[in-house]
Amino acid sequence: MNSKSAQSIMIIKLLGVSILLYGVLIGISSIFIEKRMKQLKTDELKHMAKKFEKEINRSISAKKESLSYLALALSSDKELINDILQNNFSSLTYSSFLKYLQENTAVKSASFRVTSKEGKVFYSSKSYKDSDSIIDKDVDTLSIIYNRKVKTILSVSEDGIILKVYVPIFSNRLTLGLFEVITRFDSIVKDVSLMGIKPVILVDKSYSTQLSILGKNNFIQKYLLINNGTNIEDIDFLKSQNVDKILSSKQNFYQDRELDKVVFFNTLYDDGTKIGHILYLMNLSSIDFSQIYQSKRDFYVLITISYAFLMMFVLFVFMKRNSRSMEQFNSVLQYRVQEKTDELYRQKLFLQEVVDGVSDSVMVINSDYSISMMNKVAMDSIQDNSLKDVNTPRCYEVLHKRVSPCNGVDYPCPLADVIKYKKNITTLHNRTNENSDSKYYEISATPLLGEDDEVEAVIEVGHDITTHIMTQVELREQKESLRHLAHHDTLTGLPNRLLFLDRLKHALKLAKRSQQNIAVLFLDLDHFKQINDSLGHSAGDFLLESVAYRLRNSVREVDTVARLGGDEFTIILEGYEHGIVDIVNKLVKEVSKVVEYKEHKLYTSVSIGISMYPKDGDSCESLLRNADSAMYKAKEIGRNRYQFYTSDMTDKAMQWVNMESSIRNALKNNEFILEYQPQYDSRDDTIIGMEALVRWEHPTLGKLSPVDFISLAEDSSLIIALGEKVLQLAARQTSIWHMQGYKFGRVAVNVSVKQLQESDFIFKIASILKKEECSPSWIEIEVTESSIMYDTEKALARLREIQKMGILLAMDDFGTGYSSLSLLKRLPIHKLKIDYSFVKDIPNDVESVAIAITVIELAKNMNLNVLAEGVENEEQKLFLQKHGCHDIQGFLYSKPLDADTMTRVLAQQTS
Repeated sequence: MNSKSAQSIMIIKLLGVSILLYGVLIGISSIFIEKRMKQLKTDELKHMAKKFEKEINRSISAKKESLSYLALALSSDKELINDILQNNFSSLTYSSFLKYLQENTAVKSASFRVTSKEGKVFYSSKSYKDSDSIIDKDVDTLSIIYNRKVKTILSVSEDGIILKVYVPIFSNRLTLGLFEVITRFDSIVKDVSLMGIKPVILVDKSYSTQLSILGKNNFIQKYLLINNGTNIEDIDFLKSQNVDKILSSKQNFYQDRELDKVVFFNTLYDDGTKIGHILYLMNLSSIDFSQIYQSKRDFYVLITISYAFLMMFVLFVFMKRNSRSMEQFNSVLQYRVQEKTDELYRQKLFLQEVVDGVSDSVMVINSDYSISMMNKVAMDSIQDNSLKDVNTPRCYEVLHKRVSPCNGVDYPCPLADVIKYKKNITTLHNRTNENSDSKYYEISATPLLGEDDEVEAVIEVGHDITTHIMTQVELREQKESLRHLAHHDTLTGLPNRLLFLDRLKHALKLAKRSQQNIAVLFLDLDHFKQINDSLGHSAGDFLLESVAYRLRNSVREVDTVARLGGDEFTIILEGYEHGIVDIVNKLVKEVSKVVEYKEHKLYTSVSIGISMYPKDGDSCESLLRNADSAMYKAKEIGRNRYQFYTSDMTDKAMQWVNMESSIRNALKNNEFILEYQPQYDSRDDTIIGMEALVRWEHPTLGKLSPVDFISLAEDSSLIIALGEKVLQLAARQTSIWHMQGYKFGRVAVNVSVKQLQESDFIFKIASILKKEECSPSWIEIEVTESSIMYDTEKALARLREIQKMGILLAMDDFGTGYSSLSLLKRLPIHKLKIDYSFVKDIPNDVESVAIAITVIELAKNMNLNVLAEGVENEEQKLFLQKHGCHDIQGFLYSKPLDADTMTRVLAQQTS
């Protein structure tokens, strides 16, 4: 391509780019021009709005001034004053008044009347009847007369705006009356109409009551249209646009672009009070924006001309410079050829630097093992004393410090295979450095092919992978460690549940093939929690490690000892026909031995449950579950023993599971009710309180006593929810009885040990009593000795908080627990209840008599009330009365009663 063709192409490209830039410039300019045009139109409309507002204000001011001068002139007319004094108005006629207007004022039509100082009308013009229909604000005529002030009022009538002037008439400081001049303000409508604008006068809707009698009013939203001659289309436009929206415009005009219409508006005021609005409706097409449009066209022309001159100048400069550049082209071309030559040399040097920067050794090796090229790493490894020929070093001399080519044992050489197969070969070398440290290298050899597809040389790269190899070894070791952790207990090192189940599954497969027996033992330490709670978890962990060691050493190596968690262990005994009992006895004996921990001696025992394959199950789940059931049976019958599984254990466990589920449903379905057993003062047989006793109205089993479900509720922690339910029902019924006016002392509610352990127990009591509107002084809480002994300090703190609430405390079943007298002294209780077991055999059983008398005397000495439970006959009653126990509860007086029956008993006592 010659220089002229290239120049033509460049010119065409330049023109194309200039046209594109011109289009972009016009587009951007249009955005700003249109924005400016919109602002100019807005400014023009603002100017017109100001003009209308100024014209209206000028017209109102001029008419007010003319009318005021007229009224003042008439009120000071001596003949008029003389006629008023003589009560003669024959000379004052409307025709003369009209003539006076036309000759002396700009007002051509008006009416008037004269009012006495008492408010009586002396005279009114013949047209005043029309002006009587004018509606304005109430004017205090007498205040205008006596204040001697001229008052001008804008008002509204059915035909438009009305102007009134009130002037007091007086002579020689003597007040005669009031002169009123009234005129219509039609000139506003006329003047604006001459300008080609359609005016609409709107006033406040408060005028609707007065104007409605005229029957000519027209409403636009909440505004009243005065000039009824307004174009209907304009009225429809105002209604569709919403007048409030127009008047709330931030500017003093409103523009509707869809209908091409603009509305100017200003407000009429009378002494600062808004009367209404005058709207001027005008089509935008009637407004002259020609100068604005002309400026827009001029601006576009200016841009086009300026851009054309700029492009011509750019083209001229381009042509000038292009001719010069062509002259320099040949010299530049020669310079670039030399520059490319130098660049190739620099690239060669750069390539060497890159190769030298590689941390691996890189060499180009010929078929005779000589090196034709190498990087710095390979070169630094050369030791001159190890080279036969310094000018032609061999690869085995440089890399391996050998005097002969590498063999295929320690250093397999890939060179021959690369030349033979013409493909990349990778191999591994294990080298030993000067410090006898092993190093691993990955050798990669790649053929360098010539034009005839023959191998001219081999590129060999040696990469040190020692760190990678060592990392892989560490990962394998970590993997083995993690695998061990995943299958073993971290504390004892025994197999965990996962590994235990896997071994049991494997043992079952072998047993089924060989028809052998398997014994599964489930072990649980007795009273382990007490050691943990008293001496801490470190002592508990030490005990678990010791037990694990003894268990592992008490069985064969082929047997599996595992820890499932907490203080639970399991053992798999495979292939035993006889001797299971001997092994289990040995385990019990070993675990029972004392464990010395620091200065403490730890004692524990173990309960063991045993299930056998195939008699007690043929799966991991069934054998483990049945062994667990047998272990619980061992605990139930006394602990520190073993128990073989029997089928009735599963049946009983299922009954407990079903019963637990039923209790949960019963709480949801409100199946629990309360019965109340009254407590009596045996001296006068009056009710001094009662005990709330829970019953379960089971949908299929009927009414159940606490014996059937309380123990299960305590074992499953459902006793907490059940206890809250009992307190809620008791508080609600107690509140009802007190509202009905019955007096009966306090209602006693039993509280379990697990409720006392709850951190929010006090809050729950307060919430229930508040919700049920039950006073704490109406409730008594009963606790047992065992519940206090479980965690004495925490229980004492809870009981003191309950006492501070105003609730009295009683100790139930006293004498059946293990509390000491020192503990009894610390308890914030007010009552002891003698247990039924000590009452049932008095007065015939000597031991029962001694215990009952002791408890009664103990209560007296400690200033505590005492109450006997389970009194069933007169002999028991008389015995208790004789020894000072007068408060009695039992079937002798009443069995537990439902709420309705108890209400009738209270009603009888009250009457």
